[in-house]
Amino acid sequence: MDRLAAIDVPTLVLDGELDSSDISSNAQAIAQAVPDARRQRFASAAHMVNLESTALFNLAVKSFLVSTTDRS
Repeated sequence: MDRLAAIDVPTLVLDGELDSSDISSNAQAIAQAVPDARRQRFASAAHMVNLESTALFNLAVKSFLVSTTDRS
């Protein structure tokens, strides 16, 4: 986890509210350790948010990508 602070690219951390507490705590720790990381939690989804909440997942990723390309 110590090396996460060295990440200097836009980072999106995704997890579901129904994930195990281990996964959720790891997602939170990663989002806090990576500078300027963004965390997105999905209601009613577990570890496979891309399959369980496809439309919301796609929207979150698209929004993140657009926000990273709008940096000037």
